[in-house]
Amino acid sequence: MFIRKLATSATLGSAKTLGVKAAFSEPSIVSPVKAINLAINCKPHSKWTKQEIKEIYNTPLLELTFQAQLQHRRYHDPAEVQLCTLLNIKTGGCSEDCKYCSQSSRYDTGTKAEKLVKLEEVQKAAIKAKENGSTRFCMGAAWRDMQGRKSGLKKIAEMVKWINDELKMETCVTLGMVNEDQAKVLKDSGLTAYNHNIDTSREHYPSVISTRTYDDRLETIKNVQKAGIKACTGGILGLGETPDDHVSFLYTLATMERHPESLPINRLVPIKGTPMEAEISKLPIGSERRLKFDAILRTIATARLIMPESIIRLAAGRYTMKEHEQFLCFSAGCNAIFTGERMLTTMCSGWEEDIAMLKKWGMKPMKSFRKHGIEAAENVFQKGVETYPENTSPTLKASSKATSILPALVAAVSLGSAGYYLGRKRAINDPPEYAFPWSSTTKLELIDSPKYSTEEELRTAIDEIKRAVGDDHVTQSPAEITGHTDNGFTPHPPKPHEKPKYIVYAYSTEEVSKILKVAHKYNVPVVPYSGGSSLEGHTFSTRCGIILNTSRMNKVLQINHDDLDATLQAGVNWVDLNEQLTGEKMMFGCDCGPSGLIGGMVNTNASGINASRYGAMVHNVISLTVVLADGTVIKTRQRPRKTSSGYNLTGLFIGSEGTLGIVTEATVKLQVKPQHETVAVGQFPSVLLASQTVAELFKRGIRPEAIELLDEDMMHCTNYSGQLSKKWLEVPTIFFKVGGLNKRVVDETLEIVRKVSLENQCADFIIAKDKTEGDELFAARKNAFFSILDYGKNEIDEDVRLWVTDIAVPLSRLPKVVDEIRELVVKSGFQSVILGHVGDGNLHADLFYKPDQLHECHKVINEITMIGLRNEGTASGEHGIGNGKRQFLSIELGQDAVDTMRKLKLSLDPKRILNPDKIFKIDPHDEGEY
Repeated sequence: MFIRKLATSATLGSAKTLGVKAAFSEPSIVSPVKAINLAINCKPHSKWTKQEIKEIYNTPLLELTFQAQLQHRRYHDPAEVQLCTLLNIKTGGCSEDCKYCSQSSRYDTGTKAEKLVKLEEVQKAAIKAKENGSTRFCMGAAWRDMQGRKSGLKKIAEMVKWINDELKMETCVTLGMVNEDQAKVLKDSGLTAYNHNIDTSREHYPSVISTRTYDDRLETIKNVQKAGIKACTGGILGLGETPDDHVSFLYTLATMERHPESLPINRLVPIKGTPMEAEISKLPIGSERRLKFDAILRTIATARLIMPESIIRLAAGRYTMKEHEQFLCFSAGCNAIFTGERMLTTMCSGWEEDIAMLKKWGMKPMKSFRKHGIEAAENVFQKGVETYPENTSPTLKASSKATSILPALVAAVSLGSAGYYLGRKRAINDPPEYAFPWSSTTKLELIDSPKYSTEEELRTAIDEIKRAVGDDHVTQSPAEITGHTDNGFTPHPPKPHEKPKYIVYAYSTEEVSKILKVAHKYNVPVVPYSGGSSLEGHTFSTRCGIILNTSRMNKVLQINHDDLDATLQAGVNWVDLNEQLTGEKMMFGCDCGPSGLIGGMVNTNASGINASRYGAMVHNVISLTVVLADGTVIKTRQRPRKTSSGYNLTGLFIGSEGTLGIVTEATVKLQVKPQHETVAVGQFPSVLLASQTVAELFKRGIRPEAIELLDEDMMHCTNYSGQLSKKWLEVPTIFFKVGGLNKRVVDETLEIVRKVSLENQCADFIIAKDKTEGDELFAARKNAFFSILDYGKNEIDEDVRLWVTDIAVPLSRLPKVVDEIRELVVKSGFQSVILGHVGDGNLHADLFYKPDQLHECHKVINEITMIGLRNEGTASGEHGIGNGKRQFLSIELGQDAVDTMRKLKLSLDPKRILNPDKIFKIDPHDEGEY
């Protein structure tokens, strides 16, 4: 048995004196032990061979990570994780040709070259990092080298010195190649570490970079180490390399005269516009050059064994890792992460998320200037068993009273062996949830890929569907298919190979049931479709199957005047419904976009301008008729306004985006239409004062029908359009719609609104004199979309496009969020407008972009979403997740919540035929960007 060999070789080691150093053999000893035993028994050295490293790398993964964790505990506190934050102090314009880099001037990635930031901006970012728990502050500049940058070097040295003196934080910079004199300047400023990666193996390097040699990189590392600066040196996994390249990469690091103080492991984030993104996308699935997670784990575990004193840091691309994958990395010896708002030009997991994650694991942030390695380990031995908690490795629990460390080591290895078998037995008898099929959640990596119909099976299924519902219900018309794959606004259309093969129309619940029974029989993917106005790709296919269009199911089945409800088919348009209700003095309160149909509104939990008073769809739906994946028809409840009978199935399907079942009918609440209604407009100096007005109105019990915020840019578009007779102040503006039983009630309410607005420095407050003026005033809001497009096409570009996104935050966070979004957009160079259903904290940030700016615009939109999440908000207030915001769901709710949703999905749709790939991933081989 492996552990027995380890114990034997430990016994053979010299232990002449008390202390850790005596417990390790010199690396030059000749011994028939395995390479992994050599790593454990010898003190850190630089005499490794590639064959030895390869032997360790190829050790069975369970044994490899187990030994790496033991090694980790010999040199580090296993509960401590270093939190590092990286600020991009000079973006873009780099002359290098690194194929993976968005900051290279050679590639069109949308990254714009910027000058070195000012000291004040660095100070602000460093203070924020420290306040959030980071102990090392890193700064990166996109330069090839520091030649001719004496002024820039001086400024960076000032930044380093200020952080050291004022914040007492460790500092690290990455500035490209530096010579000995430049390294000395940085050392004199107090710099802790210098980051300079070797990127990959010497053999693979020429296929990644040609403008700087491998030896150039090694020379810079020697220069900074010679100056007394610690080297932060690692690389990027996922550049199309092989496992042998991982071994060679580690060989270069492990044979350095001084091992890197810290070793960042980056997971490639493919950036559109870079050659690497194109190369990786063309690699066949299953190729050894496609990075698998176990290769990351092996690289970390091997690095921990052969470079035990180094800090191993999960760097770029960590946000793409699932939580349990990060946990495995820490189990293999990783003990540092980059955290904060950004990771140069890519996303980064935030402080709050990371602190919560570490707390859950029983880990804690590492203090600044923490010692590591044999010296630190020796201190632990000297302090004795009281130093570490009970769950610490027995290897570290040696008593200072012992006359020799040898018996302690032998006992430690024996206990470790016993612990291994006890842990293995426990894993079998009491398995962790993620590894056991009866768990309450379903992890993505533990399920197989769905098996969908072949082309022949799809044709057979279509023939059966035609026989079941009629030939005229099915079409392959290119025009129809095109119309169902692009609505002109969503930036998430299907790729050519994802387009549907057929469009199938249904006219009743019974027909939907017949269609799904056939689809279920042949494993045909089905995407439900109603109005087609979704913005996050909900109604667009990702698998070659069918679109099931319910828009022709447009009957109002029943209106119950006394009960104020109506039963509708899924294809009923809410505007048409309200027109039908005009003479009844009733209305449907949920008013999303005018093309919205009931089925889609249910699926996305849509809301609209009236949400302040009447809420979203979840507040307006009483019951649903739903067809499940196998064709089963269920009704979620009867018509009473309240029930405590069984599960709330109605709530389960609302917002499920057609992934759990297809909604065919809905019984909805109707509202008594206000007998008197008018419009008021208040214009404010700032969003803060506008928000304070709304908050104060709510505190006083005032709930207008609509409270709509338009920022100053939106008001500029309104004036530009010339659609209205009035010219507005171009300042944050709130449009109030107030209704009531009679004019007196409305007037009294408006007087309160006016007074509260004036108390908050409202510059101009207008109340419509009659319905005609009210309609004109509110037209500024109702016609906002057309005003935006008019401005964009005339002032920006005739081919300009608009990316419409939404987030929702608590009302108290709204001003801060708007300020952060505006600051982000200004810095990005784009133009935007902000509209808000401010009554429920829902914001629409709409960005203008040209077709060639799509990728860069996407990055800004993603950051806007992150701003919402960092302010206790949601990734979407009313648009939904679709396939456009999948990456944010686990950030918002946590991976366990997403895994719970996946469990529900597989319970109701085990074949995964309903709207595949929406909301979260259902295929472990889904290599979508998000």
